Amino acid sequence: MFGNKRKSDTKRLISFEGIDFIIRRRDVRYLRIEFYADKAVIITPYISDVGKFLQENRDRILKKKNQLSERLKKSREISLNFRTLDELMNIIDRKIRIYSYELNVKHRGVLFRKMKRTMGSCRKNGMLTFNTRLKYMSEDIIDYIVFHELLHIKIQGGHNRKFRKNMKERFPDYKTLNEQISQFMLKINNEENENKRNIF
Repeated sequence: MFGNKRKSDTKRLISFEGIDFIIRRRDVRYLRIEFYADKAVIITPYISDVGKFLQENRDRILKKKNQLSERLKKSREISLNFRTLDELMNIIDRKIRIYSYELNVKHRGVLFRKMKRTMGSCRKNGMLTFNTRLKYMSEDIIDYIVFHELLHIKIQGGHNRKFRKNMKERFPDYKTLNEQISQFMLKINNEENENKRNIF
């Protein structure tokens, strides 16, 4: 039944083009692949042909693998900032005041929590949430994320054309910043995984 855990939910491995994939079968509509620093995971419906999917998407998978390898190399050169959560909160509070004035917007409040991928979010009611992992990242990235979330208050409708245009005008180097965020996240995840291994 939909929503019930099945035996087929158990992890298993499949190798393809030198990549070991962990297969996780779930109640999802479409098959997808998630690449991490230390693993590759296939999230798939209970009934699906994983082998066929891999063959049909071979070029895209290999391209993604090469991109991740290059990103991992660059992430090793990054130095993490070791701020406290209070320090991060103070930095973000200051930047919210600056960009709120610039954009002429008001937010409802600010939350902080650890998130796997998202750096920040903005609800329709103006409540902002920021990833606590931003404390490890450069101030340029924090600027970018805070402005991005406040811009959602000013421009409703997600990442539409007007939103993207405003982001590009304010941060012409947005592609570089997005790439740096990915590199920081790889570095942070590697550090956290290493710390977990050292505990045991």
